[in-house]
Amino acid sequence: MKVVCVHALKSSLQPIEDAFQAVPEEVELHHMMDTTLLSLLKKQQTLSSSILFRFVEFCRRAEEEEADVILLTCSAFNEARDLIQPLTTVPVLRSDEGVMKQAAAYPRVGLISTVAETPPPLERYLKSLAPDVVIHTKLDTEAMDCLARGDKAGHDARIYQMVQDVQGEVDVIVLSQYSMTHTARHIPAGNTPVLTAADASVQHILGLQAEREAAGYGTN
Repeated sequence: MKVVCVHALKSSLQPIEDAFQAVPEEVELHHMMDTTLLSLLKKQQTLSSSILFRFVEFCRRAEEEEADVILLTCSAFNEARDLIQPLTTVPVLRSDEGVMKQAAAYPRVGLISTVAETPPPLERYLKSLAPDVVIHTKLDTEAMDCLARGDKAGHDARIYQMVQDVQGEVDVIVLSQYSMTHTARHIPAGNTPVLTAADASVQHILGLQAEREAAGYGTN
């Protein structure tokens, strides 16, 4: 199975690599990255034609590589999926698709984010899956700034603080960005489950592939 990951941040690459390595299934990962996408989105404040053109180009290259799945790894661009999917024969998955389908089973969801552009599309998607869900969003953009300047401890401390802030108010906590995945193993075990977007994406992709094989379709 060949999965092409499309990244807007370098910090998303290792978490998805680790998540796939943690499962026994054999997956061939290819990575494509454009680190200017997020700054362009901040500047234009919309999924402009220039942004979408770049994603279309990623899809074209993924088709050339005979990918089975294209995975968007940056949560800020998840809503690009519905716009670019009709333009490619390869299934395109949102970075939050797996984790939000898991979170939709809970009545109260704590959404932890470090990029200002992330919560709105994730909240809209979760509401489309579970209209009655109550979402408690926590956002700390300084955490991502810490990560960008190499202050991993400062980043992690801010994640733990946001998690602590919603403990007791929600039934599940979602670490919405791949860059937070490593913090999950250090969050004290309690009554509130913690879901990570990277791990859930891998589970979702493998589940879709199992369904495809059961229906008589193979991989490239």
